Amino acid sequence: MNATMDSPAIANCIPCLEGREKELVAQQIADGWLAAGPCIQRFENAIGAFTGAPHAVAVINGTAALQLALVCAGVAPGDLVLLPSLTFAASANAVRHCGATPMFFDVEPVSWGIAVDQIARYLQRDCATQAGRLVDRASGARIGAMMPVHLYGHPIDLDPLVELAERYGIPVVEDGAEALGALYKDRRVGSLHRICCLSFNGNKIITSGNGGMILTSDADFARRGRYLASQARDDANEFVHGEVGYNYRLTNLNAALGLAQSEKLPEFLGRKRRIVERYAARLGSVPGVGLWREAAWARSSYWMAILTVDERRHPGAIAGLRRFLPTRGIEARPVWQPLHRQKPFAGTPHQPIEVAERLYRTGLCLPCSAGLSDVDLDRVADTIEAFFAQQPR
Repeated sequence: MNATMDSPAIANCIPCLEGREKELVAQQIADGWLAAGPCIQRFENAIGAFTGAPHAVAVINGTAALQLALVCAGVAPGDLVLLPSLTFAASANAVRHCGATPMFFDVEPVSWGIAVDQIARYLQRDCATQAGRLVDRASGARIGAMMPVHLYGHPIDLDPLVELAERYGIPVVEDGAEALGALYKDRRVGSLHRICCLSFNGNKIITSGNGGMILTSDADFARRGRYLASQARDDANEFVHGEVGYNYRLTNLNAALGLAQSEKLPEFLGRKRRIVERYAARLGSVPGVGLWREAAWARSSYWMAILTVDERRHPGAIAGLRRFLPTRGIEARPVWQPLHRQKPFAGTPHQPIEVAERLYRTGLCLPCSAGLSDVDLDRVADTIEAFFAQQPR
């Protein structure tokens, strides 16, 4: 990415470290709490309190959280896990790490969440109950779980999916990695249903440098997740292990960073909303261009500010804009490329994917770091306006 001499580069999304991060991390180092320590539980308590989740288990990253949650939900090798094609690869990677197979579905155009109607048709038409197990008729594979994804900070319309899952007896593991702080019908993502997973990667609304978390309303589920994440130790002093576990614990230093960030979470959410509102106001006069906004029943955390373009009016514009912005020192990133067409998942089953393909072609993630100034945002908007002013009409 290039920037002019008088215009420093504007990154897509970087951490905003302006609270007690140095203080809390330095204190843990001074006290000798590096891997284990008091900040882990404090961080869990802070996120649990914010989301309303009764139990929180901090782990090393979001992918580990998803894998552990799937294992605890009973997903086994050979199972099918139903998830959207429009998501980050970690969602499907976690399924693979369980020895299960992702089955990809399209998304709906309002929340960009998994298409519940498509899942309902699949379960009714292509699945059957055999020996007490719901299986795919063609492959014989058991339906192990559904993994809805709250994409880019916007919650999905979860209630119809949960109703469908309960009708068929399928566990639901929510991927809320991108949606900390979002509200669905005035309820926080993280406490909507039984299991939700978060990520605290460096570009999330708050970060612990690396890290993830399982949120659950089920005490036994939380207990098993914590047990497996800590090498499944039955007796730590004698190093006795009850089963094959994982070394997925979050370190105390990471938790200290995350704890400091959590103190700024409401403020960061407010800034993210103002970023999208400013972009929307600035770009609203450009024909065929807009910002993806929240549904009436939702309050997005706006992890990403996403520009959308009418491809009939501006064919190929997103590809051109992706090439143009870096020449002006502005970093943008594409909407997730649908996973069903990617090499690691070649040959995996999927339903017809149309909306996800269109969103990939017509969406672009604009700079949205919580620390961006109005001057930065206006520079991005000016550059986008200049690009579209050059396009043939």
